[in-house]
Amino acid sequence: SGTAPNGDPVRELVLANAQSGAIALHFNQAAAGKQRLICDAKNQVDSDNNPNTNCDDAGERVRSEGQAASGNADIDLAYDYSGITYDFFQSRFGRDSIDGKGTPLISLVRYCTPTATCPYQNAFWNGRQMTYGAGFASADDVVAHELTHAVTQFSSNLFYYYQSGAINEALSDVFGEIIDLTDNRGNDAAGVRWQLGEDLPAEIGVIRDMRDPTLFGDPDRTGSSLYKGDALDNGGVHSNSGVANKAAFLMADGGSFNGQTISALGLEKTAQIFYRVNNALLTSGGDYQDLGDALGAACQSLVGSNGIVAANCAEVSKVVLATQMGATPTNAAVPADAPICASGQTRSDVFYDDMENPQSGRWASTLLAGPLAAWYYGSSTPIGPQIYATSGKNNLWGANIGGSPSQPAAPGDYALALTLPVAVPANAFLHFRHAYGFDSDEDGTYDGGVLEYSLNGVAWADAGPLFSENGYSGTIAAQGGNPLGGRSGFVGASKGYYASRLNLGTLAGKSVLFRFRIGTDPLFTGDGWFIDDLRVYTCGGVAGPTATTGPTATSGPAPTATSGPAPTATALPGTVPLVMFSTSGESVSESMGSVLLTVYLSRPAAQPVSVAYSAGSGTASDASDYTGASGTLAFAPGETSKMITVAIVNDRANEPNETLAITLSAPNGLALGPTTSATIVILDDDLTGASAASYRVYLPVIRKP
Repeated sequence: SGTAPNGDPVRELVLANAQSGAIALHFNQAAAGKQRLICDAKNQVDSDNNPNTNCDDAGERVRSEGQAASGNADIDLAYDYSGITYDFFQSRFGRDSIDGKGTPLISLVRYCTPTATCPYQNAFWNGRQMTYGAGFASADDVVAHELTHAVTQFSSNLFYYYQSGAINEALSDVFGEIIDLTDNRGNDAAGVRWQLGEDLPAEIGVIRDMRDPTLFGDPDRTGSSLYKGDALDNGGVHSNSGVANKAAFLMADGGSFNGQTISALGLEKTAQIFYRVNNALLTSGGDYQDLGDALGAACQSLVGSNGIVAANCAEVSKVVLATQMGATPTNAAVPADAPICASGQTRSDVFYDDMENPQSGRWASTLLAGPLAAWYYGSSTPIGPQIYATSGKNNLWGANIGGSPSQPAAPGDYALALTLPVAVPANAFLHFRHAYGFDSDEDGTYDGGVLEYSLNGVAWADAGPLFSENGYSGTIAAQGGNPLGGRSGFVGASKGYYASRLNLGTLAGKSVLFRFRIGTDPLFTGDGWFIDDLRVYTCGGVAGPTATTGPTATSGPAPTATSGPAPTATALPGTVPLVMFSTSGESVSESMGSVLLTVYLSRPAAQPVSVAYSAGSGTASDASDYTGASGTLAFAPGETSKMITVAIVNDRANEPNETLAITLSAPNGLALGPTTSATIVILDDDLTGASAASYRVYLPVIRKP
């Protein structure tokens, strides 16, 4: 028994073999349960602007689980209200803490950031802990709001952007208020029912009204003129949450709204339905239409439990209709999804990738021009997770890189291509889901993305003429040096996910590679390009859309050879497979701890094969900056990809970014392909303290104008 270096309790059970001494089993017997850890910044400005470093060891804790009250209201209310929130989720849903695995609830009170006045007048969840300005832990609904962000992170993981971000915020408001109304603490007067923040310091006061969101300029339905459509506040997440907030109020208390009269379900049933939605039904890319569908499905799945009956689900359907969740927001419209097949037809996939397996080896990024081939799986990027998925828990993401007027970047041109061609049958389509936010303003669309295809992996043609639904949205500005300047492409902000479809009729009988390509000018960044659920397929059965003649495969610009290495290579029959990296470069922050490089074969080998890899040129030093940069990869028959893990040393030195080149050599049963070297850029993060790359930082609970 004892404590770990971080102060957590340890009661380790160790079972050893009596003869050999080998350890057969060991585990910590200390129960997880409720663990509250409170730290106090004492209204002193944080020197490194990183709240995590103010509450990361036992010596900084001013109150831990089971300890007596401190006498300081901020400390003790953060302790009490985080415990009440834990008890709410545990008693109703069996959830052990925010992640369901007993992780400690860390709260930092009286925090002051260098970028705002002190005392700090806000609160936020940063992916690791709750952080409160002075007096903000005094509001039970605000504490529960922030902790529900954590629950959402470990549940649906709704992406903090436009509609999905608004639903994320609304879930925190919903559970924050339901906990407020059931904990018998704070101000529960009838006049403040469904108001958020009534217990905040007087100079702040109430910040949202869920009964009538319009009182604070927030929409109560997707068709409201108050629905925010611009990019401010991550796409209006704190305001557009009003739609789901109104839905929760109507579901719990009932009432008449927008032509619907709803009978109340009460707080407990409402909590059960919204929890099932968050924990089991929504993905990170969920929008209001998805929420409407999920609310109905959640209610149906709960009939017979928690007092929920079928008649309740009819009321839920009325709530969805009243708040217009099935309609795209009037002020932030997203194109309707392109159909996969016509109603009554059956889809037959030739190729499908839901982007759930980063080790599949199906995609390779290539730098055509500029500083970085900035394509990644959403689960692993240099700036932390960028998970925004329409199915499962992963997606592809292309960063929209750029610089500033004082430090412009080189124009960028980088692509992500399939590593193996798809044999396109007659009457085939390509269908994919995507969302994007490229640098633009009222004067122009400066960055953007295109889809291209190739019959040989060297010459690429624009696939724009092949789109049958939801093709390019505009023209990439010709000025500014963007390599794609003047071309049609996806530009601006999609404001959410939608599906596009291409008619592949003119490519029938050919083996085709497809790639997504981003072009940027030297200035400013955007949200990037998110891609999920790509398929090539045919439709059969009842007559519907068919991929017949359509535009010719060579309409538009003729295929031209790209600069830089080819993103893929296909071995000729009878030759040995090619071995190569899937990318020519990766960037990683020191605090990420490691970086993964994918090495893949152009086709499976019939016998065991191998290739060596080793560290080459670069400014990084072995042992002090990285380890594990040399070895041999062995491929069994049938295998086509392997991962190299290079450990990154998270030092405390303030130093320039460093580079490390990993090179393939000594192929056995293989031939070296075009991408035999990958350069790792190690990004120093010691200027601002520990990196936040591992955490999603949510905007503070109060929206600033």
